[in-house]
Amino acid sequence: MILIVEGYSYKSDKVKRILNGFSHKVLKEGVTTDCVGYCYDKGLDDCIFFAPKVICDSNDLVLGKYLPEECVDFTVSSASSEEKRFIQELNIWIYRALQEYSNLEESIEILQEKHFSIIDSVGDSTPGTFLDKILGLTRFYNENRDFILFTIKSIHSQNHKIDWRKTVSKSLPFIHNGAPVYLDPISKKKAVDWEEELMIIFFSILNYIKKYGFDFRFESQYELISGDLFTAYREGLGLRRLRQIRHRYFSDKTRKLWSLCYSFFEASETILSSKEDADYLIATSFHIAFEAMVDELIGQPELAKMRNLEDGKVIDHIYQDQSLLSKDLVYYIGDSKYYKTGRSVQEKSLSAYKQFTYARNIVHDTITKSFKETWPFRDPLTEGYCITPNFFISAEIDLERRFDCDGFEKKDVEGSHFSSRQFNNRLFDRDTLWVNQYNLNFLFLLSTYASADSSIKEAFKKKARRFFRDSTIDLLNKEYEFWELIPKNGQSIEDATQSTITWEFRGTVYRLGKAGNSLLFAMEKPDEFDCEEGFINATHERRYDFLRIKPLVNAHFEHRRCILSKNEEKKIEYLQDIGSPGLSRSYSYSFDDD
Repeated sequence: MILIVEGYSYKSDKVKRILNGFSHKVLKEGVTTDCVGYCYDKGLDDCIFFAPKVICDSNDLVLGKYLPEECVDFTVSSASSEEKRFIQELNIWIYRALQEYSNLEESIEILQEKHFSIIDSVGDSTPGTFLDKILGLTRFYNENRDFILFTIKSIHSQNHKIDWRKTVSKSLPFIHNGAPVYLDPISKKKAVDWEEELMIIFFSILNYIKKYGFDFRFESQYELISGDLFTAYREGLGLRRLRQIRHRYFSDKTRKLWSLCYSFFEASETILSSKEDADYLIATSFHIAFEAMVDELIGQPELAKMRNLEDGKVIDHIYQDQSLLSKDLVYYIGDSKYYKTGRSVQEKSLSAYKQFTYARNIVHDTITKSFKETWPFRDPLTEGYCITPNFFISAEIDLERRFDCDGFEKKDVEGSHFSSRQFNNRLFDRDTLWVNQYNLNFLFLLSTYASADSSIKEAFKKKARRFFRDSTIDLLNKEYEFWELIPKNGQSIEDATQSTITWEFRGTVYRLGKAGNSLLFAMEKPDEFDCEEGFINATHERRYDFLRIKPLVNAHFEHRRCILSKNEEKKIEYLQDIGSPGLSRSYSYSFDDD
């Protein structure tokens, strides 16, 4: 197997020849390609795996160990057997994911697909690439090992059993010590064992396709077909022999195995005689396919039109889920980032700016089209804006190379969260937005997307959405101190929040529920190292805001310190009711008299 890494600059002349005919750029540093996917090259008689750049770390090392130049001939590289099996498995999952992606209408923009025209025994064209034929054989081997072992044992169990009926009727014994002795007994083994011949052909194929990077661990008790004889089988002898023994098999599994072997030799003969030089399934802008994969796993198809904003921008992911502050539905907005392992979005980057702009545009458009019913996005009583969760999703190869671990538990994304705001200390202001970054396991995302089991995708979607919501709550509880404000003397919340008070509270309060009779009040925790433009110490500004509001709160409201709750029914939890030691803290603000 040949391994070419997306985006890496190769100096090798061999790589330049391999990339001839595929999308690539010739730079001073070397030749590079944006292809990801599978190719079988007839001239090389080998499979080429165009690997996604995520298999390289920030130092451009494949699996964190090898230079891509060293891995071109991956089958004979210094990589371990385990690493070779992993790369082959990744190759197959990439292929399956691209097959799934090819069902989308927009895939035509980035997918390149070409098949050898393989004609079956009845004259019909058979779909699929050469890799599909190989995968069919490997899948049969992996799923039917017990059947194969049982068949082989059954064949060999007859080797030394004597057929006494035939022996007695067809040969003469001599008498020794009064007992007949047969010198040439006839065994029960058939002169030609058709199942044994099929097994020999099958294992010979498995042995041959090891050259494409498939690592099979089997001990064959047969003398396998190899060398020039196997070449003859690929050129047509295999098809002729399989046709001759076609009607010798009666069980469903042996007939299936015969069909898979026949399909392999059918494809081999077609490839050798074809004028075409390759078949392939390749994406030339894999970041677009990656966005589609993530959106399939977390997005909401009914909101697809909302992804296209009026200013021409396109949101990667948008879905509705319960608000952090009420039982109403709000929008959650995400952006996929297809990076090398170890990269993240920087706070002052264009990507961060665009993400905040997307969120503001969605809220603005929703309010504009709401015909004065602005709740829950904008609270008409306090003029506070609901929190709109934002997030970036990137992916990297799991350190243990597991396909069954989603990566939600990772906490090592550099600059994992940051905010955009016009004013400090105003969580509920229109221009205050926070964004989280999540670095998930690329292998899990890939295999889940390519899975035929829709229940696996739904389970991931449910878990992911809950995780994004809970992580936003954790972030805000870390950055802010919260109080529930309840009107004194049995007043209604409308009477307690007169116009003057509402103006003083701007951006710091939001009503807890559309018909609720209390407010959630937020103050950003001071940071002694935080300065605005080098002139005004933000800590002083925040303390000033609190001291300005404190008399109004004490005059009109009862107050209870709280945090945002992950319990969707509660929304907030009072700190004195929480026994978790992880929530113990020193408070920056107090409404008690000095």
